[in-house]
Amino acid sequence: MSLIIHYLNGKSEEMESHYAEKEYRDDIIVELNGLYYEVYFFTSGVLKYEMTNDGFFAFPGLIILDEISTKSIKDSILYLETLGYFLKFNGLERLDQEKRFIHNWYANKLSFDINRIESEKLW
Repeated sequence: MSLIIHYLNGKSEEMESHYAEKEYRDDIIVELNGLYYEVYFFTSGVLKYEMTNDGFFAFPGLIILDEISTKSIKDSILYLETLGYFLKFNGLERLDQEKRFIHNWYANKLSFDINRIESEKLW
């Protein structure tokens, strides 16, 4: 078994601070046994803000945390994996930034710098 967390924008102290302040993180890919899963981390405050637009909010792979930090992201992924969370989704066979849901959702034409991706192998 192999579990790797890919931080597409890196996980430096600056990025950690940036996302902690924004209270969401949308650049995380979980690689589990060779398949890639998109996950999105929000705090309840950001979720409440998003819900005020339409009265509801639905987002595949959404995980709500009390704070956005590398530790809370890592801990939640490890715990959810033990529950079989990722088995409920279809993983992708390759990491393709242009096909990521978030890019289609927001019609975002941004690309990522492959040199900034940092990964952490958990097991």
